[in-house]
Amino acid sequence: MDNMVMLCGHHHRTLHNQRWEIAMCDGRPEFIPPPTVDPRRTPRPGGRALPVQHREYLRELIPAPRGPAGES
Repeated sequence: MDNMVMLCGHHHRTLHNQRWEIAMCDGRPEFIPPPTVDPRRTPRPGGRALPVQHREYLRELIPAPRGPAGES
């Protein structure tokens, strides 16, 4: 989880479908484009990765499982 990078669904699919790579450099993601986008494959810096804060944010977004008949 130390190299977790939050992406929206569109960018997650783009990353996989177009074969981008992600490398972590000093706690920040660098997005490496495929040769079809950039023949030199120049890394593009991303924002600062904050895995602990991302986990907390996801816990807030994902509802707790419900018991039988909708009980919490």
